[in-house]
Amino acid sequence: MMQQIPDTEKDLEYKKAVRGFFLIYNSLKRKRALRWNGHSDMKCALIEVWEYTNNGEIKTICRVKAENSRDCYRMAAEQLRWEKQKEEIFMRETLRKARKEKGLTQQQVADQLRVGLRHYQKIEAGDTTGSFEIWDALEDILGIHQRILRETTDNRHVPKENQQEH
Repeated sequence: MMQQIPDTEKDLEYKKAVRGFFLIYNSLKRKRALRWNGHSDMKCALIEVWEYTNNGEIKTICRVKAENSRDCYRMAAEQLRWEKQKEEIFMRETLRKARKEKGLTQQQVADQLRVGLRHYQKIEAGDTTGSFEIWDALEDILGIHQRILRETTDNRHVPKENQQEH
């Protein structure tokens, strides 16, 4: 019978940092790519996360280099939390704006989707993504392609007066 060796406090902190990073990474809505270079006992670690933009380009959204893997995962998770907040803010604004432009209440949209009000509110708030069927129906109800409704590009929520001319 094999005896299980207990994890050291350092190992537990590392595992906690890795879990925290991947919880945030996997919850992001946009397509992402990840590059990792490091190990729990290496002296230097690097994490890079890219996103694929609508026009097929690759944009780096997170690049962290740290003295150890645990700190690298922690810092990368913090940067990705900010990205997730930006996604949720934009998704909420896009749906809310489209719904209001149609003159519909949240309850009216929920009724047309045949879902509960609270479920629709979670979709509009970005707390849940919703099924493909819901997005298809939202596209029909709001008259806007679901790709546009789901877009989370940064330049869409910058007020026009704050955008620079090229």
